[in-house]
Amino acid sequence: MGTAATDKIPEFAPRFPNAFWLLGRPTDGVTALVELLSDLKKKGQVKETVALFTVQHPFGSEFLTPAKPALDKGGFKIVYETSYPLGVADLSAQIKAAKAANPDIMIAFSYPPDTFMLTEQSIANDFNPKFKFLSVGVAFPSYKGKFGDKANGIFGLGAWDPNGPGVKDWVERHKAVNKGAEPDRWASSNTYAGLQALQQAIERVGEIDRAKIIAELSSGTFKTILGDVKLDGNRLSKLWWVGQWQDGEYKGIAPANMPGAAQPVVK
Repeated sequence: MGTAATDKIPEFAPRFPNAFWLLGRPTDGVTALVELLSDLKKKGQVKETVALFTVQHPFGSEFLTPAKPALDKGGFKIVYETSYPLGVADLSAQIKAAKAANPDIMIAFSYPPDTFMLTEQSIANDFNPKFKFLSVGVAFPSYKGKFGDKANGIFGLGAWDPNGPGVKDWVERHKAVNKGAEPDRWASSNTYAGLQALQQAIERVGEIDRAKIIAELSSGTFKTILGDVKLDGNRLSKLWWVGQWQDGEYKGIAPANMPGAAQPVVK
């Protein structure tokens, strides 16, 4: 499961032992985000005020459900909140209302069309909170392609380590078979790491015996572009949740204990 995130993984894994989950649990993502914000607040780099945007889609609700209590526990105050339907044509009114609330932090549990729209309309309406976090789409090469230098400083859901083991070689091979297109900086690397683990599991078993391969995937440790990977409970548990565009590259920021984690830049 290269592009699926759900808190029900502990429930699903015993029911579907041949399924492996590579994007983790939204609760873990929210925890990493709020820990990052709490550290920035403690350092005086952001205040506690938050504008919260959520797409009306199972993805949005999966993240919103743990986010509100986590933000409350972290001492954050939601000064503006809105939800909007998937496929909405315009969010400028919501951006203007959020701007009027004057938050230091913007969090959007957004899908690619609205991620791009929220970014574009924030620029058009001069809405510049100190910490701007959007979700699916920020890690796409097309995001940097559209916004250029204006993408710098924006935080997004998911990330990678551009200097991870074999990453540069993987990117070049990806471009070679995709007419020069780069991979995204999140799910692509997790998915490829999962395929690397599958290859190594097959090689260790030495035959196409699915039950043995599944058992090896469930218990083994594998060398991947994410580093050493172990699929505890049939899921990737040590993974990037927050990235940031810095000087034209999307870098992993949180959890801060991930190898290769970069320091967040907040102005």
